[in-house]
Amino acid sequence: MTKYKLPLGFRDYFGSVAQSKVQVENYLTALFAALGYSQIETPLLEDQTVFEQYSLTNEDVYRVLGPNGEVLVLRPDLTLPIARFLATTNIELPQKFAYIGSIFKRKRELMGFSNQEAQAGVELVGYASLKAELECIYLVNKLNTELLENKLYLELGHANFAQEVLAKLAIPLQEQEAIKQALFTKDLPKYEQLIQAYSKQELFSFLKLWPRLFGSLTEVAADLAKVKLPADLQTKCQTILNLGKLVAKLPNQEVRVDLTSSAPQDYYTGVTFKAYLPTESAYLVSGGRYDKLLNTFQAQQVPAVGMGIDLDLLAQLVIEKDQPGRQVKKQLYCETKQLKQALAIVEQTPDLTLSLATSLQAARLLAKKKGEKLQILTDKGELVDDIENSVD
Repeated sequence: MTKYKLPLGFRDYFGSVAQSKVQVENYLTALFAALGYSQIETPLLEDQTVFEQYSLTNEDVYRVLGPNGEVLVLRPDLTLPIARFLATTNIELPQKFAYIGSIFKRKRELMGFSNQEAQAGVELVGYASLKAELECIYLVNKLNTELLENKLYLELGHANFAQEVLAKLAIPLQEQEAIKQALFTKDLPKYEQLIQAYSKQELFSFLKLWPRLFGSLTEVAADLAKVKLPADLQTKCQTILNLGKLVAKLPNQEVRVDLTSSAPQDYYTGVTFKAYLPTESAYLVSGGRYDKLLNTFQAQQVPAVGMGIDLDLLAQLVIEKDQPGRQVKKQLYCETKQLKQALAIVEQTPDLTLSLATSLQAARLLAKKKGEKLQILTDKGELVDDIENSVD
């Protein structure tokens, strides 16, 4: 049987994990519908041109040949296919879309990463107002309060902030990229060495402070007050801080600012946001504004905001919250003629499942094997505990 192995980076979902995924998918579908989102589903396969203008960091795509020799890819992203859909149809904007689906990214082998990820998300297309970002963040807060026991942190940033800071130094692009890389990877010795060449520039005091510009709203605001920035950069910082103050008013929502990290994707152009639990190494949610994305597919520029939710991680977090310890379930044994009545009882009893054993003795053995209690439907239609089968 060893020849039937899964490809590296893929997994099967079974039992409580699969059930939890269905539960969170149903929860999100209902939430999206309540807020007026139109459901959208794009194909697993797309022409590679949909993705080729954007570098997808630390990943490679799965490529296949189409019937006419064209190169197709398993989608590594769900926002770009929606942009392709909008550019090739006559859908009237603005529109709010919601999706649930899988994306495929080739990761480094033997690192424990999954090459297939279940993702849910929203795309608010045609909305220039900051209200679009706030609605996305409202959805994040709903996850926090209703599913995650208020443990979720929200982190705000700006996609173009680093690029615009370094552009003001009037230095070659290669040097800009080196500084950004050192900043984003938190390689402080290298970063400090690189910025020394600009010690006489007006922005040098900011460059020295920059690696510390992450933390609470008050901490980042206090640090920014120590330096002078050009008006356009100051406006961006103030926009983020003002948004953070609005987010902080949401129920039990912790909010932080990070001006030292890269954008979740290359196509973001404005405010970005990520959500995470301090106990997890991966972000649960990432998103932001991408006003120029549709320019890739059409001449017209359309404002838009979107975000993606890691469904696999969310399902795992929900399992950990709802099942802190093993809970013993019960099985119901009945005669075949009582099946209709037994099914009606099971439907109304959350911790009860129907035993499909062929005899009472077999039902007892199966319940014992699973560590579950057994109940019996008597000839009189009464539900009683099986006294010969008990679980401590």
